[in-house]
Amino acid sequence: MKTPIQYKNQLAGLSLDQVKTEGATQDEAQKSLARLDEIHAHVRDLEVSLNLDIHALRSQYQGRIASLSINPHHKPRVEEEQRVEEERDNKLAPYEAVKTQIHELLAELDQKRALLEKIKT
Repeated sequence: MKTPIQYKNQLAGLSLDQVKTEGATQDEAQKSLARLDEIHAHVRDLEVSLNLDIHALRSQYQGRIASLSINPHHKPRVEEEQRVEEERDNKLAPYEAVKTQIHELLAELDQKRALLEKIKT
C-alpha cells in the first residue's frame, strides 16, 4: 500500500507540463501524442492502484466496525463506532484528494490530446 505522498510524487514526476502543445509541428505533435499515451497509461495504473488501496482501507475499517458488536468493553458501541468512522474518514481524506488530482490530470490530458490532434491533421 502506497501513501498519498507517494502517489503525489509519482504524479508530479510525470512532467505533463513539458509536453509541447502550442506551436508544435506535425512531427512534434506526433511525438507529444505518443508521450501523452505513455502518461495516460501510467495515470490509469496509478488510479487502479489507488482505488485498490482505498478499498483495502475501507475494508479494514469495516472489519473494525463490525468487531465492535462483540466489544467486551463497557463503552457504548455508538461512541466507539463514531470514533472509528472519524478515524477512517481522516485516513481516507488524503487518498480521496489524490483521486481528485488524478481526475483533473486525466481531464488535462484529454485537453492536450485534443489540441495535438488538431495540429496533427
